[in-house]
Amino acid sequence: MFTERWHTAGTGPDFLPQALHRIEGRREHEQASANGSSRAEATLAALHADGNGWSGVWMALREWFAGLRQARAATPQPCADCPHRPISAECGALLYQLARLGDARLVVTLGAGDAAATIWLACAMRANHRHAGDRGIIACEPTHELAQLARCRLRAAGVSRYVDLREGRPEQALSRIDQPVDCLLLNGYPALMLPVLKQLQERLRPGAVVLALRPKGERYAYAGYLRHVRDPAGCFTSISLPYRECLEMSVRK
Repeated sequence: MFTERWHTAGTGPDFLPQALHRIEGRREHEQASANGSSRAEATLAALHADGNGWSGVWMALREWFAGLRQARAATPQPCADCPHRPISAECGALLYQLARLGDARLVVTLGAGDAAATIWLACAMRANHRHAGDRGIIACEPTHELAQLARCRLRAAGVSRYVDLREGRPEQALSRIDQPVDCLLLNGYPALMLPVLKQLQERLRPGAVVLALRPKGERYAYAGYLRHVRDPAGCFTSISLPYRECLEMSVRK
């Protein structure tokens, strides 16, 4: 009779092994999430530790040339229009908070650079989509060498699953975006910032945040972009934030 009740209750003799399996599965999932977070934190710590000076492209090229020397390959010339700088930890934390605050579903970035900004955003997307498992970032990197570097660092941080890294010119790489964009990050490539913004402007939902990182002392290269986002009759309200990166934050009206 006891066995009959056990089967009738829907548990059966395999109930205990199945329950233990579910418990172990949850434990493995929690451990994997913790390991993923620690990997991202370790990668960001290494990137920010080297970011006190002017690393950006130079840090990327240093690692790139080291790999090329080991492979005895020829040294190609990097793109002249890719002034990436590593973001500060404070700026990265701001990116994370903005993506979390708005519960962002789709973030688009121009310039993967040293991948620090993309990792911060990917951590936010991981928190926003904890159970969804879909990618939430479309990252466009026009320079082949920097795209390769970004892929390696995203894998090292354990967040590559959240990033669709597209290599090539943004007019092609960012042409296949059908859903509303919650956040747009423009990092490097000053000549491409305004064209990319205009390309995606109709995709930005009302209230979407646009962040442009421009190094100090290079305001002239961003003059056209700043006129566009600061135009009172335009589609944005904009303000310059007092970060080391001279961060321009604009909000879609």
